[in-house]
Amino acid sequence: MNQELERDAAPSLCIGMPVYNGEEFIVETLDSVLAQTYTDFEVVILDNASTDRTPEIIADYAARDDRIRVIRQEQNLGAAANFNQAFDECRSEFFKWCAVDDPCAPEFFERCIDALRADPDAVLAYPETAFIDEHSRILYSFEEIVDMPDWSTSTAARGRQVFDALLRDGSTANVIVFGVMRAELMRGTRRLGGYFGSDLPMMADIVLQGNVIEVPGVMSFLRRHQGSSSTYDRAPSARTQQDFYDPSVSGRLKLEWNLRRRYWSLLEVAAGAPTGPLGKLSIVGAYLGSVLRRLAWRAKFEIDVRRGTLPSPPRWENDRGSTMTWQELLTADQAS
Repeated sequence: MNQELERDAAPSLCIGMPVYNGEEFIVETLDSVLAQTYTDFEVVILDNASTDRTPEIIADYAARDDRIRVIRQEQNLGAAANFNQAFDECRSEFFKWCAVDDPCAPEFFERCIDALRADPDAVLAYPETAFIDEHSRILYSFEEIVDMPDWSTSTAARGRQVFDALLRDGSTANVIVFGVMRAELMRGTRRLGGYFGSDLPMMADIVLQGNVIEVPGVMSFLRRHQGSSSTYDRAPSARTQQDFYDPSVSGRLKLEWNLRRRYWSLLEVAAGAPTGPLGKLSIVGAYLGSVLRRLAWRAKFEIDVRRGTLPSPPRWENDRGSTMTWQELLTADQAS
């Protein structure tokens, strides 16, 4: 069967779910995916040689729902290769990465796809986001700590916006990378690299390909827990982050380079932006200014971590204090 016929036969949305030892949260996340109001999708689960109960759990789900397809790696390839293969498996018009510990509200897929279909020039639609803990309780909304851009339809202006946003707070990449994307515009863009922070240049490249839409309403829930690759208050070591992205890399110099390599990759994306010479120059200038601000922030962050003076993250405020789960939030919103 040729590629066009495969796409015609495929569902309109592909959900790529890379996982390694995800037994603790995968049931909650899969249940949220299967409860979506938009149903024309397939879920491709890439099991990165898990050693816990993940294989049994996903096999059970696949046996009960034929929209789920499971691919098991023979050995742990690292997160980068597993995430990239998830997109390689996409035969659909739209694609979404789904982290195994991050559930989503029932209308997430439908509202993002409606937004993309309303704007043929859009490459990405994502909803508002809240962070949750290991007990699914809401910690804080992303908008409480970072102002997302009012995304421009000009490539040059949007390029300046995305570099500023990504380097002002790395969590911006976490928010937009789990949106719904137009697969055709993603093809040919930079993939996730085997080094810390490689999601930043990947997402900068994707954002430069078309319009970006933020869909109103909190529908994405990113989990912060001890097994997370990063947290609000922990600076990652070179070895820990490298093992997450690509465990095959060794050597102290290589590890230290890979911990900073994202800055060079971002410069390459800025210099190669799909716009004219003046637009490229303005994007590169904005990027360099953002790097200086980021380095100054990072130096202060490291000092605060060592001194134990890092400010506490904001807490979700509601009439029940800070104990509301994401499921209770959705129920409350429906009742209001």
